[in-house]
Formats: sequence, structure tokens, C-alpha cells
Amino acid sequence: MNKNILIPLREQDPFPSFLKEKHLVLEINRKEGEITTIYPFHVLPVEKIYFLGLGNGNQIKKTCMEFSRTIQEDVYVYVSKDLAYEVSLGLYLGAYQYKNKTQRVFEFSNGQEEAQKAQQLSKCINFARYISDCPRNILTPVRFKDYALEIANKYAIECEVYSNEELKKKGAHSILAVNSGSKYPAYIVKMKYSGNGNEPFIALVGKGLTFDSGGYSLKKNMTGMKYDMCGAANVLAVLEALAMLKAKVNCMAVLCITENMIGPDAYTVDDVISSMNGKTIEITNTDAEGRLALIDGFTIAQEENVNRMIDMATLTGACANALGENYTGAFTNDESFLQELKNVCQKTKENIWQMPLDESFHKQIRKSKVADLTNAQVGKKAGASLAAAFLEEFVEEKVSWIHLDIAATGNDENGATGVLIESIVNLLCS
Repeated sequence: MNKNILIPLREQDPFPSFLKEKHLVLEINRKEGEITTIYPFHVLPVEKIYFLGLGNGNQIKKTCMEFSRTIQEDVYVYVSKDLAYEVSLGLYLGAYQYKNKTQRVFEFSNGQEEAQKAQQLSKCINFARYISDCPRNILTPVRFKDYALEIANKYAIECEVYSNEELKKKGAHSILAVNSGSKYPAYIVKMKYSGNGNEPFIALVGKGLTFDSGGYSLKKNMTGMKYDMCGAANVLAVLEALAMLKAKVNCMAVLCITENMIGPDAYTVDDVISSMNGKTIEITNTDAEGRLALIDGFTIAQEENVNRMIDMATLTGACANALGENYTGAFTNDESFLQELKNVCQKTKENIWQMPLDESFHKQIRKSKVADLTNAQVGKKAGASLAAAFLEEFVEEKVSWIHLDIAATGNDENGATGVLIESIVNLLCS
């Protein structure tokens, strides 16, 4: 053993026996996040032993992420089998840095199989974080589409790419309207992982706006708008993880990829556009573009044998204002389906909060005098629920649906978070 040692300890965990044998017994601060460092000199062939306090064990993954960001070195992890998965996942997620591509290595004393599963999942999550952190001039819609194709080829996942000509033929004028100001084409990428015979698919639809200027409803502050594609990056990571783990589930990822830019052909307020399912939409705000990109993705997904659908999108500032930075807003047409996700999130410690969605919101979005729907309700409150109601107009009756608004949780001060990838993978694997 030549690596430094990490020993994570909950309040109830016994002191490691191998240190007792060496007469290295200390009073360690086990408060959550506390790091105690000792130097065993010639007693053990390592320079340092790190003790990491886990408190009552409610935030193991988060605590280990912070340790890995703080102590940027490889360690040998002395841990019980029941902690191996969460500790491994936290360490590998915390080791991610956009600028530093060095691969960190953590060896485990116990639970090697669990630790390896966590490491595999972390690769998918960290890849989603990486492409989300890419600047818009690097992650163009074309490059994003290529990343999806690389994953499809790697795991032999069935994949179809619809670009502008194909989208026109399919009548997907909603995403094309959003795309009309960009020099790059739009893409809807449909990827199908079949791990469970002829069973119906669960569809994951992700908003993939590689940059959002707001269009002619120009944003006052565009900082961070490269993260408007986190939803699509995250659902792509879920599909990759399912393929890597050879999960027994049929899952489809639909990535709705474009930019929202200004140009001579860009769509404007007061335009009326049509969607792929035939409904017409009055544009009242060109910055309410994410929902326009998603709905054609919904229709393409529902062309298949789909019985459940989850969409993920950095959709509304209203959701961020309502819930702050630690909760993802969740909307549904099937309470039992959402409860399944809530149960998983309790275990993964990823916070979601159900938001209201009823007929009163649908009535507001149907008040256009020139179209079936309006894409935004200028001056109205409850913007997150109104956006969800707009999306629900394009969900077929037979399909159980969850909308996840990750506007506040898709990224934080450290960059992209990969929020809810772990939870959705666990939901589908169960």
C-alpha cells in the first residue's frame, strides 16, 4: 500500500481495527465534512491518513464530492461494503474538472463491485457535465449531435437523426422556428436502447439549446446560457449508463438540439407557427423557446410504443425563483409515476418538489385569438406551471409523463451538476 489512505466515518462506525493494532487510536471529529489528517511516519507505508467525517450518513455522496475537490490526489479508501457505492460515486464526481483531464484512481478495501458500478455511472455523469461546461463555440449543435452518434455507435444503440430537411418533411416547424436565427441546423436525435424485448419504451426527452440569446426577446444577461442544453446532456448520459450497465429496460432518448439566436430569418413575437402534431402557436415571447423545441421531440417520441415519458429542461426562471437552487421542479399527469421517482430521489438525496398543474393553467395558454395556444403568458405569474401546461398539451392521453424543470439545478458555482441522472438511472433499472 503506497497511496495515502482515506477513512470515511459515520458517527456510529467503529474505529478501524488495523489502526488499533498499530496503536494509532485517536479522537476523530466525525462531523459531516470534517477532515482530520494524521502522519503515521514509519508505522504505515503511507505519508498521510485522512479521516472524513460523515456525520449521521445522510449526505455521504455530497461529503465525498467535497473531499475529492479539496484533496486532489488518489487515495486508498478503507471503507465498509455498505458505504462503498456512495463513497465511490462521490469521490469520482468530485474529481471531475473541465480543465484537468487527469483520471483519478481510488482503490477500495471492501465493496469493490459496488465501487466499480459507481465509477461507471460517474463516467456517464461526468461526460454530461463536460459537454454542458463546453463553451458554445465548441459545443455547437453539430458537435452535440456528433457526441450522441459516438455514444450510439459505441454501444450499438439504434439512432435516427432528423435535421432541417427531415424536420420540414415531418412538419416539425416548432423547433425549426427556434432554429431560424442560427447558422447551424437543428437536430432531433432519437436513440433507442432495447434491453427488454417487446416491452413499451420509456422516453426521455431533453432540451438541447446549446446557447440561448432569447432571440428578439433579447436577454439582459446571457451569462451561463451555454447551460441551456443540460437537459439533453443529462438524458443522453442516462441512456449511456443504461447501455453500459446492460439494464433490462427499453428506453428512448430524444435530444432536441439547436440554438436560439438573432438573424434576418429569426422568428419574432406575433408570429404564428405550427407544431408537428398540428396545433398552432402564437409567439408572444421568443425567449420561451425551450418548450417549442421540446414539443416536436414529444411527438417524435410518441410515434413509437411509448407508455411513459420524462422530459428534462432548463426551462423557466420562474421555477428557480420559486424553489431556489436546491430543488428541481416536478410536474406530472400521473401521481403514481411521480411517486416512484420521489422514492428513488429520497435514496439518492436529489431534491425534487412537485409543482401545481391543473386546468386553470391550460385555460390561460389557450387564450390566443389567432392560434390554438400561446407560447408564453406575458405579465402572468406561475410561469413554471404555465410552461408545464403548454408541454402537457402535446402529451398523448395514454402516456404517463413527468416534466423536470432543472433551471436552477442543472448547474451551480462549480459548473454543470448532472442533476437527476443517478435518480433516473436507478428508477429505470428498478
